[in-house]
Amino acid sequence: MVNEISTLDGSIREQVDRHRRNKATDDSSRKWTSGAGDILDLALTDKDYGAQATTSEIIDQMKSFFFAGNDTTSAVMSWVYFYLSKTPHALSCLRSELTHIFGPSSTPSEIAKQILDNPKLLNQMEYTLAVIRETLRLQPPAQPIRMTPFEYPIKLRNGQEIVLEKGQPVLIASYVMARRTWIWGDDAAEFRPERFLGKEIPRAFMPFSKRPRDCIGTNLAYMEVTPQPRIVR
Repeated sequence: MVNEISTLDGSIREQVDRHRRNKATDDSSRKWTSGAGDILDLALTDKDYGAQATTSEIIDQMKSFFFAGNDTTSAVMSWVYFYLSKTPHALSCLRSELTHIFGPSSTPSEIAKQILDNPKLLNQMEYTLAVIRETLRLQPPAQPIRMTPFEYPIKLRNGQEIVLEKGQPVLIASYVMARRTWIWGDDAAEFRPERFLGKEIPRAFMPFSKRPRDCIGTNLAYMEVTPQPRIVR
């Protein structure tokens, strides 16, 4: 495992060094634009981040994108298909939305072209996003964990107060919170995407943690998953 990590780090380092050399020989006034360049170009040309970020920091960020974004996508897609197969109403609503946006007989390649031509189509997929969020609620791919920076008092719902020692790891059990009826209602254990339509999302929904420490791969994961349910038949 150590060798694999070293190989990955070395590969990303080579990419970073090459991008920096290209940037140094290119017009310094050139700005990154959508559709031109890649994520490293975007990071290195950012006036606030690119100049001060170390190579090691960029390597860590790139690995976060690779693992957090892609692993989240594969895990969520597996559960999306499972829940849609068990919930005909949700599947029907999803099909109706995607047919309305992309057309009744669009192929995956045609849909990809439509999205590239007009990325704002993704913003119209409200029910699709609700399906993804409901899947993430019930089957979060990871559990956030934090370390207490100092002695931290916590008051429990029964009124009892406990104090966590400095440096104590705290696991935020998203899977458990998703099934609390006092947060989500009596149907907390059911797959119901409608709970994410036109309503304020409870703070207990945190498959990607919460700001200021939310996952850097959040938007990437949403973008990767969003068009995929179109292939469901």
